[in-house]
Amino acid sequence: MCIKRTIKITNVSNGIVELVDKLTYETKKISEVFENIHSLAAIAEENSASSEEMSASVTEYSHKITELLDYVEQLEGLTLNLKAELKKYKI
Repeated sequence: MCIKRTIKITNVSNGIVELVDKLTYETKKISEVFENIHSLAAIAEENSASSEEMSASVTEYSHKITELLDYVEQLEGLTLNLKAELKKYKI
């Protein structure tokens, strides 16, 4: 009777050890998943910062192009005035 109990206790102990090993393995895998999620979050943050920088650059370029178009319009007006003045002096 005592040997049967000892065997049962040993079996239960072995089962507990096996469960602990499985839980340790699963915990390690979950930890790896969290590390991957953290890495992805860092990458997403970097991408977001890059997107913001790109957006700021595009906005700045857009403003510069608008300024350039204004200068082109002014130059066009000056050119028209110059043509009108030159017509006065036909050679």
